[in-house]
Amino acid sequence: MKSLSEFSSVHEAIEYAYTQNPKYPTKPIKPRLEQKHASGDAIIYANSLNKYEIDYEKYKLELEKYNKETAKINTAIEEYIKDASGLNTIPEQYRDKIYSYAYGQGHSSGYIEVYNELCNLVDIF
Repeated sequence: MKSLSEFSSVHEAIEYAYTQNPKYPTKPIKPRLEQKHASGDAIIYANSLNKYEIDYEKYKLELEKYNKETAKINTAIEEYIKDASGLNTIPEQYRDKIYSYAYGQGHSSGYIEVYNELCNLVDIF
């Protein structure tokens, strides 16, 4: 991933970081055995269920990889906005509380709003 500090604005850096998120894996659909079924249907169901179990294990691995990569990107964004907002210039004893408050106020609208909130709070100091 390109360094976020290379961008001309915080907004561009965050938008770029969002584009680096991997695609969410598709969960396989569990097969069902109809209530009225013949023995041939049960065999087909058993084979389908076996394939589903294999696919589901692959899905869990892909999901774990997705979560790790997404967490890595989110951490990079958080560190970047902390630095860009000037949060790292205020006394260390207040940083966690200020970031938590800014995150609580802005995270539902994305990291750019967390950044804006941080800037407003850092200006107070």
